[in-house]
Amino acid sequence: MGSTLTDGWPVGLLNSEQTELPFLPTFAAMGATEEQKILGIVRDVLGKPGLGVDDDLFDHGGTSLSFVRVLAEINQELHVRVRTGDLRGVATPRRIAACVTSGQAAATADS
Repeated sequence: MGSTLTDGWPVGLLNSEQTELPFLPTFAAMGATEEQKILGIVRDVLGKPGLGVDDDLFDHGGTSLSFVRVLAEINQELHVRVRTGDLRGVATPRRIAACVTSGQAAATADS
């Protein structure tokens, strides 16, 4: 079988019996920016791969529970604590990233 690519994946890499994708590095492992990391977290939690950095979580199916999950993932991945009040009512990946990079988010003890 040749090494033809389809959408960036070699043909035959995944078969119909395979249920999991091969290992893909996390955003942190790839040296992504804080904004890219946060966007990836938000997309994963909401299950919205097409979500943009300026899309409000609540306008795209986010709930208070999913918002808490996003903040918990950010805490775990980036070792910061973002408070909802820091966002000033705007829950976009860009606004969350701005809080993290501006120092508004508090560093956690395990960082």
